[in-house]
Amino acid sequence: MMLQFLRRIRRSSVQSSNYTCLLTCVFLSVISLTSCSPDQKDAMITDSMGQKIDVKVSVEGIPSVITGNSLQTVKYDWSLVSSESLSDQLSVKVHYVNDDNRIIFQDDHSLPSLGPNISYIRDVLIPLIPRPQNIHMLIGLYSKNSDLKYVIPDETGVYKNKIKVISFKVTPPLYVDDLPEARVAFGEGWYQKEFSANQTESWRWMGKQAHCRLKGADRDLTLYIHGWIPEDRFPNKLTLELDLKDETIGTYSDLSGEFIIKLDIANERIANNETEELTITANDSFTPSESEDSDDNRVMSAMIKSFYFN
Repeated sequence: MMLQFLRRIRRSSVQSSNYTCLLTCVFLSVISLTSCSPDQKDAMITDSMGQKIDVKVSVEGIPSVITGNSLQTVKYDWSLVSSESLSDQLSVKVHYVNDDNRIIFQDDHSLPSLGPNISYIRDVLIPLIPRPQNIHMLIGLYSKNSDLKYVIPDETGVYKNKIKVISFKVTPPLYVDDLPEARVAFGEGWYQKEFSANQTESWRWMGKQAHCRLKGADRDLTLYIHGWIPEDRFPNKLTLELDLKDETIGTYSDLSGEFIIKLDIANERIANNETEELTITANDSFTPSESEDSDDNRVMSAMIKSFYFN
């Protein structure tokens, strides 16, 4: 490639002094690249990957060792080094990868507020992992409405599209009842579980009304539902009502896009090793085949990404 470039220069009508100037620039560029340390080369390549955002991020709340299928409360702190504010178009990508840099699970989400300093708490369900593994939490920023890439600095000042902020170890649960869905039996109104292409995400669609049975324990338990409602399917925002033993335990209105429901269920409501029926009712639903070129005739309301009761 370099030889072809030099031949094109010789065939041009530019004066020899200009040749010298141009060749000097080319060779200086090559020399500078080959003389850089590996870290400097990586920094140069990384810097060109996207628009820089001078921001610092830290997380708290994740212990060094975690049991799989457990709910963790993570506190995020963002601070801008510059005087600008983060755009409301930006979202956070959170990828949890193992030592082989393979994404095990993720928790991408929108920034909940704006300003030079942002703090918020987010519940994260750590999935079941069949064998003990080291997990590294990688964080970056992106825009859903733009193809523009963003890079943020790591602790050494190198800009990357994702930076590592914390590492921990995940071990399998010790007891059968702590396995995923051990305390949940899905019944009428639920569809089969589906998976993303890379198997890092899964979900179940529910109909307009969905039933399941919850198994109690000798302690208070937490019901955690992480879902998503397609905004373009409903003229108005959705409402979900939760009924346990024919008693309403929660009504959640104005739901659109991502949502999280978290409820503490007292031990008195469901006796140890007994089950009670939970009914989730939506005020509206849609059928894909009625509004697009699809043969999917399912009646659906909300996509449930995580359903945790433990």
